[in-house]
Amino acid sequence: MGAYSGEISVGVIGTGGMGTRHAETLSSAVSGARVAGVTDLDRSRAEKLAVSCGSDATVFQDEQSLIQNDDIDAVVLTTPDDTHAGLVMECLRCRKPVFCEKPIATTVEDARGIVEAEAELGRKLVQVGFMRRYDPRHLDVKSAIDSGAIGQPVLLKGTHRNAGARPGTSSESILVNSAVHDLDAARWIVGQEIEEVYVQGTNTPAAPDGEVLDLQMIQLALGGGCLANIEVYVNAGYGYDVDLEVVGDAGTI
Repeated sequence: MGAYSGEISVGVIGTGGMGTRHAETLSSAVSGARVAGVTDLDRSRAEKLAVSCGSDATVFQDEQSLIQNDDIDAVVLTTPDDTHAGLVMECLRCRKPVFCEKPIATTVEDARGIVEAEAELGRKLVQVGFMRRYDPRHLDVKSAIDSGAIGQPVLLKGTHRNAGARPGTSSESILVNSAVHDLDAARWIVGQEIEEVYVQGTNTPAAPDGEVLDLQMIQLALGGGCLANIEVYVNAGYGYDVDLEVVGDAGTI
């Protein structure tokens, strides 16, 4: 890492919609940080973002050259899902803090490898983009549970709907890319680990190719005795909608 001068130089890998939003936020709303480098397979798109950030950002040839550069202090990763694990591991090899959009990996083996590599370094360097942990309304629910206001949690009910499925969506990717938010939120909100999972899906009339299970119901059993029922529907049509209710033995929120 470069010498710390009171300003963190961030490299953004992937300059599509999500990467652009992160870069613009870093440039305009995050004090003490600047976008120092960008890279994307579409170089012209990366060059355009570098100019819009107004920070003399370098356009790197590829991901590795950005991560390995001594002038980059930290990395924001917004590339396709199946590239996350390898790039996060490269950040760990270079001891660079990395914010990775979910999912951190697309296989259990790769995810476990990242956790073990970070633990071996003895530093927390990886952050995954689970934004619900910072949403004021989700924080209110967690605060009520932690304070005992609703007693012991016995049931979590979650709804996660998107207006329409992205091109290339598969039944599996809905679990790995969309439902991962709900799986994280369930264990974080009630402070219990997931022990059992049951998933059932169906094709709605809007399902791509008539095969994708675009509506999935997930039932969880958590270690502290709480159950969870989560609906993930990626073709709801009317918009983006996330709802959460936690029922306790003395109330609900």
